[in-house]
Amino acid sequence: MLKNSVIVFGITLFLSFLIDFFLGDLLLKEITQYTLNSIRAHQNAFEKAYRISDKNFHHTLSPNFIGKGQWGSVEYLVCTNPYGFKSKCGMEKSENKEFDIAFMGDSFTEGVSLSFEDSFVGKIASTYPTKRIANLAVVSYSPTIYLSKIKWYLEHGFKFAEVVLYVDVSDIQDEAIVYSENKGELIYHKPENEEIPVVENGKEVSHESSMKQLAKKYFPLTFHSLHLLKYTFLERPETPFHYVPRNRAAWTYNPKAKGYGNLGIEGGIQKSLAVMTELHLYLKERNIPLSIGVYPWPDQILFDEVHSRHVKVWENFCLHRCKKFYNSFPTFFNIATKTGKEETVKDYFIQGDIHFNALGNELIARDFIKLQNL
Repeated sequence: MLKNSVIVFGITLFLSFLIDFFLGDLLLKEITQYTLNSIRAHQNAFEKAYRISDKNFHHTLSPNFIGKGQWGSVEYLVCTNPYGFKSKCGMEKSENKEFDIAFMGDSFTEGVSLSFEDSFVGKIASTYPTKRIANLAVVSYSPTIYLSKIKWYLEHGFKFAEVVLYVDVSDIQDEAIVYSENKGELIYHKPENEEIPVVENGKEVSHESSMKQLAKKYFPLTFHSLHLLKYTFLERPETPFHYVPRNRAAWTYNPKAKGYGNLGIEGGIQKSLAVMTELHLYLKERNIPLSIGVYPWPDQILFDEVHSRHVKVWENFCLHRCKKFYNSFPTFFNIATKTGKEETVKDYFIQGDIHFNALGNELIARDFIKLQNL
């Protein structure tokens, strides 16, 4: 009886390894994709409640919204005012269209994964409680939308005493391949989700032993199942720091970075500058000063330098155009010099994400307030 059980177990184990060897990679991809789709569906259930399409600037936030948002595995409270600007929850729903400062940007400026109070715009607003501050920023915006959205509000009775625009590193790729215009109509082109591996000295970095790499390659289902069991029931060991840089950020330190379409990196930069020049002239005609802000992604901290091309492009643009230039690169690079690049990324960014956590947002806010007070 025992002998038969051992034989059955052996055959079952052999067949399992055989299936894993020939079909494991395919099955693992299917399982992973199904899991990701489930997570995304759960996230979309939250996000679709307040992220809406817009014929004038592609997408925006729903007005007068109070509810949950989700970014990755993080759920957080989202509130908007009557105009769809992310704002502090519980504030009086004023329909006053006059604002002292209109902030513009993308997901970093919107403050994804954070309540308004924990975002850098919210922290700035709490520092200047007598100022009326509007946050027009929304995920995946770039210069083309910055221009169209600011124009729309100003042409519909809104008044901004100043516009502060935080230009994101990803804006260059968005202008190169994502957004275009045709006869005044904004067109969205869905980008490919490309990533490049971590490379050191011409070779991809791996923190796994050769035996682990072989097991992962030839028996992926078994490897990942055992890995999951280990991390579920045993104490998690300290894992080495590992970060996969994004093509969207690579243009600042890699002139051969892929994913910038026919325009390429240089074309994306020139298009961004042209649109931002148009925005500056539009605001200048209305006596509205424009200020620009920049900040690093983890990619810039890890692979770039404090005098990044991102800084140079927008600092040069700001000459004779901007009221102020808010540069947070030195702040993060000074910290990286003292504590290390990897520790800086761990401490000030969402784990496994490119966006700042609450501490990172605090640094951006401090830089803004410091320059305001000079």
